[in-house]
Amino acid sequence: MKSRYVFILLSLTLLLPCISSAADTSYAGVFKLDEIVIEDTRPELESSSRVRVITDEELDQRGVRTLDEALELLPGINVRVGNGGAPRLDIRGYRARHVALLLDGIPLNSTYDGQMDPRLIPVEIIKKIKVSYGTSSAIYGSGALGGVINIITKSGAEETDKLFLQTETGTRIQQYGLLRASGKEGDFDYFLGLSNELRNGYELSNNFTPTSTEDGGRRENSDARRSSLLLKVNLTPSERWKYGVTVGQQQAEFGLPHSTINDNTDLFASRAKYERVDYARTDMIQLSAAYDAPGPWEFKLWHYYNHMEEETNGYDDATYSGMTDYTVKGTFHQNSKTRISGQSLQAIRSIGEDSSLVFSLKTDRSDWDSYGQIRDRIVGDGNYGIRAFINDRYLKNQAIAMEYNLAASDKIDINLGGSLNSQKRQDRDDQQGNEFNIGVSREFGEKTSAHIAAARKIRFPAIQQLYDAVSGSPDLDLEKAMNYEAGLTHDFNKETSGSLTVFHSTVENYIEKNDDIVPVYENFQKYLFKGVELSAKHQCKRPLLLRTALTLMKSEEVDSTVGRDELQYRPKTKFSLSGTYNAKNGLETYCEFLYIGGQNFYTKKAPYQKASLNEINLTNIRFSKPVRYDSLHVYLGVDNLFDRNYETSYGVPAPGRFWYLGLQAKL
Repeated sequence: MKSRYVFILLSLTLLLPCISSAADTSYAGVFKLDEIVIEDTRPELESSSRVRVITDEELDQRGVRTLDEALELLPGINVRVGNGGAPRLDIRGYRARHVALLLDGIPLNSTYDGQMDPRLIPVEIIKKIKVSYGTSSAIYGSGALGGVINIITKSGAEETDKLFLQTETGTRIQQYGLLRASGKEGDFDYFLGLSNELRNGYELSNNFTPTSTEDGGRRENSDARRSSLLLKVNLTPSERWKYGVTVGQQQAEFGLPHSTINDNTDLFASRAKYERVDYARTDMIQLSAAYDAPGPWEFKLWHYYNHMEEETNGYDDATYSGMTDYTVKGTFHQNSKTRISGQSLQAIRSIGEDSSLVFSLKTDRSDWDSYGQIRDRIVGDGNYGIRAFINDRYLKNQAIAMEYNLAASDKIDINLGGSLNSQKRQDRDDQQGNEFNIGVSREFGEKTSAHIAAARKIRFPAIQQLYDAVSGSPDLDLEKAMNYEAGLTHDFNKETSGSLTVFHSTVENYIEKNDDIVPVYENFQKYLFKGVELSAKHQCKRPLLLRTALTLMKSEEVDSTVGRDELQYRPKTKFSLSGTYNAKNGLETYCEFLYIGGQNFYTKKAPYQKASLNEINLTNIRFSKPVRYDSLHVYLGVDNLFDRNYETSYGVPAPGRFWYLGLQAKL
């Protein structure tokens, strides 16, 4: 209750000086086809809430290959790899399933579990990444308790290189190839991206201690093969109309590295599972149109369809050769299909020169089908038989949202938004929930700005949580969160700028597995996340640019009755420092340091015991130099330079030191 009074008081403080007349602030212009329109006049804010942007230039400097690598230095984001090897992007304590992942405004979260493997999104198609946090606009839709990651892909109208080629080899990726082609002719522009990569598996640190299931060296079952295609075509026949078509396909097969601890006496460890995704294919198509009508209205309409097929197998042991051992419970063979189709209409109306209204209507249907067999039927003492299974589930979602944006003066912006959301299931009445967001930002002179924001967020349960054959619970209620944020941004001089953000979040009906003999999903009472984020940028001299960020966070289960006073795998401290130096001879040197500390975890069953992961200290370095003007570049990099042995989840070691060498050609 006290925090609400503080929030209202701070809002009034920011609003008091706005009694002056409104400034001549006009609406920015026509829709961008690849972005959801969220209004704000300051680049570091969106709906008067913190937003952080990573450009393709930064991605290239760092030499990252996947989305999780691209985001790991940002404040408030924790990249966590659990049993199975898939990275998860947690934001401010919320899990990956509480983060809306968008590609050009279109949702990518899995129908089945609400998550997404960020390794499946190649960075070579990315123009920029926009990260909004828990007080983001209701226009984005439900499910974004932690925030929104919107990936904006490249387009032919923006690319200066008609043809771009890249190849790379090393100990992290044995074979990597990329082709990008783009162009613009009159009203027509296109972008084509093709990539292929082969990883035989990553090397563990030389400091790793072998176990019964992992002898060190190359990580067991960490191989991967991926290929992707993205074609993006835009047509702009007039100043008022713009049309777009995006088609994509990706194919992959990869291992899911098991826990290195397979000891029943270890109360903290998960049992080793020997699983592989032996086939995965994703197809997507997006159709969009934007119209700048005469007068105050603008419209955007898009339709999308995503289809994914996956074959997953759980084997008897580390040979990955069979499922015939009747003493091993849980081995399986599964084929699954996911289909997501939806449409969205967005309209914006300018109201004079100082305000606007944004309207949004969204509908989508998610289908998940699976069939196969699993060995979990008890047939004797310690023996298990095989049973067949088949699943056919769907969810329908609808949302109506509106946001009002007001430039109350040349220094103050106000944003108010809300939405009504509903979900239709096969086995119960529709669930409904509402969201809202409110934010105020104010400039203090030319160098300082402040903002304060609050948002109510909801998330409907995913199909896995509702209908999983072992752990599903059809009676789950939707999760409800209340997020608060306040921040300052200050330009100390032309070379140095910094920002401070304070956040506080409470979530009720949080969905996690309980600790029963057969764990099932249930709604927990209340979780709390609060913390502070600092970031700064300094241009020392023209050739040297430094960036740093610090996140301090506390998490807890409020009034816990089971002895877990804080939540596991939520780092208390995260610090990053990076620098880019451009020498006169064209050599570019990039170096980054990442520290993560204060990660606790618990035993699998009550009474709970608590332990801590070791601190993480990582250093990466990369060199790049043009060898033929600016058309040919060669680069060399080393990640985990000092070969640290570390984990982000207990029993799941991360890669040790690895190097890579590559060549880029621009035509």
